[in-house]
Amino acid sequence: MKRRFMLIILIALLIGCSEKGPEVKDDEESEENTVSFRNVDVKVEDGNVRMTGEANTNTNTFYYKLKQNEKTIVDEKSKKDVNMEWQEFMIEFKLPETIEQDGEPPFLLLYGKNEAGEAINPNYFPLDIDS
Repeated sequence: MKRRFMLIILIALLIGCSEKGPEVKDDEESEENTVSFRNVDVKVEDGNVRMTGEANTNTNTFYYKLKQNEKTIVDEKSKKDVNMEWQEFMIEFKLPETIEQDGEPPFLLLYGKNEAGEAINPNYFPLDIDS
């Protein structure tokens, strides 16, 4: 009787462990749109912002905007013609007068978008406006 009971438990365990669960996709398959940045340098001189760096994206485009205290100060802009290999980029613009000198510093937000148009891989770069 004990042997039969142990045999039934062993069979139940083997069946439970052998059932296939939902397949997990590799990182490459599960995330179709990607964007990465490296060697990023941001300079602010006389109210002019200059950002240089390298970008790598599989959608040929990345986006950026200037924010401060959860407010968007410079609306979304895009940088196109970035390919799957690391490619240099440069962003230049004049700081708007609406920048608050007190409180949190403004920051550049660089990101990509997925098929639904939602931001992915956000990167935050604070601006030192006091220099």
